[in-house]
Amino acid sequence: MKKINLIFLSLLFGCVLFTVSCADQDTDTNGGGIAGYGPGYDPNDPIDAKYPYWRVTIKDFGCSNGTTCTWTVAEKKAAIKIMARLRAMLNIPEFQDVFRKNAPYIVDKDASYEGSPYSVTMGSTYDTERLLWSILNADFEVTYRKQDSLSGGIASANVGKSLYVQLGYNPDVYNFDYVCNFPNTTYTGTGNSGYVSHTSLVFHEHLHNMGMTHENTSKERPDEVSRIQMVLFNWWYNGNPKLETSHQAQIDEITKYYLEKYAHLLESDTSN
Repeated sequence: MKKINLIFLSLLFGCVLFTVSCADQDTDTNGGGIAGYGPGYDPNDPIDAKYPYWRVTIKDFGCSNGTTCTWTVAEKKAAIKIMARLRAMLNIPEFQDVFRKNAPYIVDKDASYEGSPYSVTMGSTYDTERLLWSILNADFEVTYRKQDSLSGGIASANVGKSLYVQLGYNPDVYNFDYVCNFPNTTYTGTGNSGYVSHTSLVFHEHLHNMGMTHENTSKERPDEVSRIQMVLFNWWYNGNPKLETSHQAQIDEITKYYLEKYAHLLESDTSN
């Protein structure tokens, strides 16, 4: 087995999942590939206008209950750069084609919302365009925390309301406390396997925030959170080794914007 496969066994199965009682926002509900307009969208913002997809942002940094930790300015900057890189990748049009080519995607749990035509049952098939649309148009804020119990793990996230089902039909879909946890160690933005793998891992955790779980998995087929993470990773790492280079200007532009946007989080270290 190649080294990269070993890396991703740890990424796929190292995720610790915290399920919470959830309930889930608003947007135009056209198909995948069409930008919606969530609460964070600003039509006068040049980055939103140029890169309309994936407006997930970092709200704050902190420590989980019972954990004593520090996020240094350098660590917070590394996390912000990862989120910027993720936005850059998901705004490359080719990602939509790759996502579609890897369909179908299988529903991981039952979910419904009054008025939404996208109710699903475990084991059924997601509407590929709707799933892609709900991912690209995700628009919520996440608190990044360090947690002692993850010292031997990779990362974890709480499970939010199903954006696939509720986005565009529930005006309170983002009324939720989104959290992503990392081990209580120095955060570099690369984990054990480089920034491409780590960015894919962050994407994995935010898919949980969007309501997806590991409930429907088997030896024959990984759950869809892991499969979608691998779609991003394989396209980025294996399918086009020049992807980073060819889109470096885009990455740099969004990174500069994010560092300015989050300047208030970079004024000093954060400790509890």
